[in-house]
Amino acid sequence: MSHHEQSLVSAAATEPVARAVAIAGLAGVALIHLLDAHDTFIASPYKGWLYVGLIVGSMLTAGALLQRPDLRAWRAAIALSAGAFAAFVWSRTVGLPQGADDIGNWWEPLGLASLFVEAAVIAVGASVLQQAHRTRTAVVRPLTHLATSQESGYSSFRHERGSDGWAFGVRSSRKLK
Repeated sequence: MSHHEQSLVSAAATEPVARAVAIAGLAGVALIHLLDAHDTFIASPYKGWLYVGLIVGSMLTAGALLQRPDLRAWRAAIALSAGAFAAFVWSRTVGLPQGADDIGNWWEPLGLASLFVEAAVIAVGASVLQQAHRTRTAVVRPLTHLATSQESGYSSFRHERGSDGWAFGVRSSRKLK
């Protein structure tokens, strides 16, 4: 089995597991922020609305991943999780408006759970996107090689049209006309 075939088999085998992990992770992100939303709305309403956006976005993205493995949904999963992760770190270091009491509060249980789940979604999503990029690159690379060899005037594989009109490949190292 070629490397490309192994890559496709590996992608087909791991993709449902990765989707399940991401869906569960996004649901976890939504649940954690839902549990903290009431107190957050009371303390600073704008953060509460950011939570609502994160909850809705996480559930919509989980639904999209449940339907089919779309790269846009994977990118959204990473963006939502990375945004929540970054907001947590920002709120604990320099602080957010109306949130100075969170500075240095690294050990809050919901916050730690959120960081864990968000990091898992980011890691799985990045792995899936990297695998998709490698698979796409493996397919595009031979075509790129053909284009460059034809530009230089030599071809290792070119298309010719037969008498019946069908195109077929011809291996050659002769100079193109």
